[in-house]
Amino acid sequence: MKYVSWMLMSIFVLLLGDLSGCKQHSAEQDVNQLVAQLEKGALAKQRKVEAAQIITPVIYQGDNQRDPFEIPVLVQRDTQHPDTLLRNIALDSLKLVGVIMHHDQRWAVFRATDGKVYRVEEGARVGLQHALLTRVMENQVIFKLSTSATQSNEMKDQEMVMRLQQQEPAK
Repeated sequence: MKYVSWMLMSIFVLLLGDLSGCKQHSAEQDVNQLVAQLEKGALAKQRKVEAAQIITPVIYQGDNQRDPFEIPVLVQRDTQHPDTLLRNIALDSLKLVGVIMHHDQRWAVFRATDGKVYRVEEGARVGLQHALLTRVMENQVIFKLSTSATQSNEMKDQEMVMRLQQQEPAK
């Protein structure tokens, strides 16, 4: 009896081992199948992303178009007065530091905020506003500014006087 129970126990253990090995083999197969499916899905997604990233170039010919970043009024003034001096500097930031009068010619000497000195003759246009330097006198200059009215397209002329700045003596 002891021998029979031991034999039955041995058979039971062997069968249990076979069954667990079979189950383990099945689980390993399931994992391998899952990994294969995930790899296929990842490759398909990668192909879709690669296909989506192909961007076809667009050629835009904008040479004859208006620059969308420029203000139309300033562009119009630039074409009206292409010979404007100091076109990137506002009149308010210029200082009249000298006047030169020689025979029939008159020049105004301005200092910009960057410290540079500029000589401008009577009749020239100056600054962002394209102001016309109409008269150069001993202690002042007169500009004529053309400004547009807000409600109509009419241009109004306005005079601006800039007086000579007295230089402080260097210490």
